[in-house]
Amino acid sequence: MPPAKHPQRLTRPDRGQAPPPALLAQGEPFDGFNVIDEWQSPAAVLPWQALRDVILWARRAETPARLFTFTAPERRAAELADPAIPDDIRAPLTVLSRVLEPTTADAREELAQACRAISKWADTNGFPQTAISFAQGAALIHTVHAGHAYQVALLCRRAAEYERAETWYRRALRLAVKSRDPSIAALSWLGLGNLFIQRGNYTAARTVQLRAFRIARRSGLWNIKGLALHDLFAVAVEQGQVVEAENLARQAFHAYPKGADRLPALASDVAANWLQQGFYGRALVVFRAVLPVLHLGSERLFIVSLIARAAAGAGDLALFTWAWTEAWTVLEREPTTNRACGVLYNLAYASACLGDWERARMAGEYSVEVATGRGEQQIARKAAELVGELELQRFEHSLTPSPEEPKVLERAEALALRIVRRLAARGGLNSPRARLNPF
Repeated sequence: MPPAKHPQRLTRPDRGQAPPPALLAQGEPFDGFNVIDEWQSPAAVLPWQALRDVILWARRAETPARLFTFTAPERRAAELADPAIPDDIRAPLTVLSRVLEPTTADAREELAQACRAISKWADTNGFPQTAISFAQGAALIHTVHAGHAYQVALLCRRAAEYERAETWYRRALRLAVKSRDPSIAALSWLGLGNLFIQRGNYTAARTVQLRAFRIARRSGLWNIKGLALHDLFAVAVEQGQVVEAENLARQAFHAYPKGADRLPALASDVAANWLQQGFYGRALVVFRAVLPVLHLGSERLFIVSLIARAAAGAGDLALFTWAWTEAWTVLEREPTTNRACGVLYNLAYASACLGDWERARMAGEYSVEVATGRGEQQIARKAAELVGELELQRFEHSLTPSPEEPKVLERAEALALRIVRRLAARGGLNSPRARLNPF
């Protein structure tokens, strides 16, 4: 008698499969549309064609060959010689122009690096959608490369495309786990944590930040360990855990290597926490030290807005007026610059501290408008609350710092001194007042 057959078991789907990411921005009708829309120039046609060719090449397994259009070498050379094409991307565009040539060689690495080069140029030169599109091109070419997926997520988050960023962070995380890349895994957890912070979900943010911290500590990734402690500090600040925040700030400072790129960001975040507590002088000293070592315009602009707020709290009208003027001039020229919402909120708060209600309402209402448009709910809520307080004339500002325990005060002053010394060693401070103007 034959043995009884066991009922067939249902097979579970592969849990290791990386989830598909969002490929188009909200409202983008077809691949590469935002490249043309962002450039607003005939020079965008060649990068757009290159991007479309890359996408077709990446999908070549399911794309009929007849969809590929080969351009004659003479015409292609003439297009690449167009003076309207920026010189910095002419070489990578030349590489991408050969993507449709018949070849037996595996060109994935060369094509992906060309896409990343164009993406980096676009990110530096104020073309965020172009940067995202070409970073995504690299990720589509190298479908199992966790680093390429992470870069797309990072650029999407900077462009306030938070839902799209989350899909790419989760893809990068899964690819990093499959390829055993602890660095990208930890960074992806931190990226998700930042998204949770922006949504105000601090419990979820802390959970994933602790995962990143443990991965970094276990793998000896000291810089990422510093990043995780830095982000945990930010959550502690938002949750009002003053002593915990001070401890995490010190741990993050010591975890970062001396030349860490994120040290100025940590310094400004720690000083902003002191500013929030009313320690204007201590915060202002650190902000002055941070400004000379920053290179990215949006970061420098944000520090200028914090200087305005600290100067207002300290009663330095001249310094406040300078910072307001500099920041507002940049915002009028680049209203959608990264961190514009926070800059406007700081200017509104600083103006309110000095009783300049007209400026405060103008900057506050503008902050609500920009933050709502970018989907930055947390800053939009804070700015709306500030505007409401101004309208009801209920805004209160104290020049007296929050009380600190003697031990906490001593450690905070020591940390401020160490931060200033390390920043000065990076080529910062000679004459802080003379070197303030970043524009």
